[in-house]
Amino acid sequence: MSALLTINEIKKLVDDILVSIEAPKRKWPYLSYNEPSPLDDATPFVEIRNGRYHYVISERGTEYERLATFDIKELLYWIFRSIAFNISSDYAAKNPVQNFEHRRIAFNKQLEYLAKINPEYANRERAEIEKILEKAPFDDGGPNELEFHPDPLPKAQD
Repeated sequence: MSALLTINEIKKLVDDILVSIEAPKRKWPYLSYNEPSPLDDATPFVEIRNGRYHYVISERGTEYERLATFDIKELLYWIFRSIAFNISSDYAAKNPVQNFEHRRIAFNKQLEYLAKINPEYANRERAEIEKILEKAPFDDGGPNELEFHPDPLPKAQD
């Protein structure tokens, strides 16, 4: 097992990638190593504990989510998934399209951002979004599918 990156190394890596895709700075995650304390306002933060990376969401003293991994690629997926969601939701709210549900615009924009970072992340998130759409289809009368295809997965052989 390789050594874990420090919080400062993770922050630099994330910042460099966000600059490269021109992400709005106010949507960047809060990265912490116990000091200073997390914002406690449901803003995701990263910490290193017990030799693992932890991606945590807490608010007002209640922890809502804690994901832990040894794999920096997995941590980066969690970080960028959250950032891309926030950016795309803002985009959809500011750029409504008549007769298009907000989620249709936001989901496609989220995949677009993730594809700029890593097509694997976009394909993974696409699968998650498709699960959401199975349970809660679009309600705008259009097809229940995403238009953006970041990096088509190979088709199964017959």
